[in-house]
Amino acid sequence: MAGTTIRRDGAGRVGWWVTRARWLLVLVLVGVVVVAAALVGNVQPTAVAADVIDHAVLSAFVAIRTPWLTQAARAVGVLSNPAPLGMFGVWWATLAVLVIWRPWRHLLVAAVAMFVVSLGSITASDVFHRPRPLGVEVLGP
Repeated sequence: MAGTTIRRDGAGRVGWWVTRARWLLVLVLVGVVVVAAALVGNVQPTAVAADVIDHAVLSAFVAIRTPWLTQAARAVGVLSNPAPLGMFGVWWATLAVLVIWRPWRHLLVAAVAMFVVSLGSITASDVFHRPRPLGVEVLGP
């Protein structure tokens, strides 16, 4: 194809289809996640299956819980009460480093990316809020 940039993948193979196939894979995976989220939210048997899987995963984490790990988690959890102070600290530290070394494009991209990730996580938390499975003890307040 005239005018097409040839790209090489990690194994040295060339072809325009490599990049196109990766984007197609990403779009398919995003579609699968959206469909799965819609099924869990709207179809009762799927929601029950998700609860069973949630309970199994959380029970596995409860089985490996140790006192020192619980203390470490509580110490880190202090940063998120009452507001996500830890997230704000990471934000400001990252932005300060980028301002000091002055890669302005990186600063802009980092600020936009942190905003999008924060907005996405807040939105996902509000939309997909689900109760904790029964039988799993809450350690926090």
